[in-house]
Amino acid sequence: MSQYKYLIKNPILNVFLFIGKLCKNIFNKKFDKKIKNVLVFQTGGIGDVIRIFPIIESLKKGFPDVKVSVFTEFDKGFFKAMGISNIIDEFYIFDPNFGYLKKISLIYKLHKKDFDLIISTSRGDGMIECSIMAFLIGAPFRVGFFMDGAGFLYTHKLDFCKDVPIIEQNISLLKMLDLTDCKKNISISCKTGVIKKFLPKKDDSFLIAIHPFVRNHEKERAWPLSKFIELTRRLQHLYDPYIFILGSKRESKKASEFDSVFSSNRKIKNLVGKTTISEVMAILKSSDLFIGNDSGLLHIANLFKVPSIGIFGSTSPRQVLSAEDNCIPIIKNFPCQPCYFHQPLFNHKCPYSYRCLDSISVADVIEKINLILLNLKKQK
Repeated sequence: MSQYKYLIKNPILNVFLFIGKLCKNIFNKKFDKKIKNVLVFQTGGIGDVIRIFPIIESLKKGFPDVKVSVFTEFDKGFFKAMGISNIIDEFYIFDPNFGYLKKISLIYKLHKKDFDLIISTSRGDGMIECSIMAFLIGAPFRVGFFMDGAGFLYTHKLDFCKDVPIIEQNISLLKMLDLTDCKKNISISCKTGVIKKFLPKKDDSFLIAIHPFVRNHEKERAWPLSKFIELTRRLQHLYDPYIFILGSKRESKKASEFDSVFSSNRKIKNLVGKTTISEVMAILKSSDLFIGNDSGLLHIANLFKVPSIGIFGSTSPRQVLSAEDNCIPIIKNFPCQPCYFHQPLFNHKCPYSYRCLDSISVADVIEKINLILLNLKKQK
């Protein structure tokens, strides 16, 4: 697969990007406000999908009679857990691992739905593919980001910026449709009562949620797991808190390393692969502190205004976080950072052995944690 990617796929995509740079404005057209059927397209993980919520709400407000469908990796249950399913009309599932025949079948199915408008907030690895799919689905108006030639197939395109928060850039897509009264904040809701399933009786100890994983680009975005384990050990010694390790089922094998170290400690629970999204949200909302990489759970913790520590390597806090986020980013600020800012073809091979992450010590993280927890102690 890797040989196919580098010998065949990438050269073809580079030609596509070259054409895109030459033909950036070829599909531009004036927007017709008489739209009735909209598809919002986002192929990323939790953090990317929750950042389309303001788009959905703004569309419903700006075009009260419009039908809004979503095309993501998540089913209706996810949007219901987030408290937004009631304003979405249809849910379509997209999996990046679908084969070409499955994707063609999906495109044909969506083509028959006669969408007037497609809004794609996809960036990074899926940027080229999503713009092609939006074009083939056949909506007369297609809105999305442009970067390095990717996105030229959209009728309304916005240059994707390296140092502007993604949520702000998503909202800017709507402004090209003359929607000026746009919702800027993400609203989600959850029931915290389910926390009792994991913590029947909580004493005065802090509750700390840790998510030591990332969805993709692990080498560039994930702080070493061994350091998360050492951090957990240090936190146990300093504060004796409840610590919940969170993650998805596909991360269960890696998370088993926590069991081998902390299996006898009743306050440290490995919940990786053992929770629903509703339960994860309840845990995050009930936590005194969240610690993690640049990932979807960091964004959910920020939405609940939970004090957070975000560990950054190749990505930029200025692009990922917004001014409202209650998050302290930890980043070394080497001259080479950031190297990943959601460009359409990311084939980077780090010449510095990923020093941006490896050089962040446990002591660096503990220093920031102490500031947060000591302040919380004063409040208690």
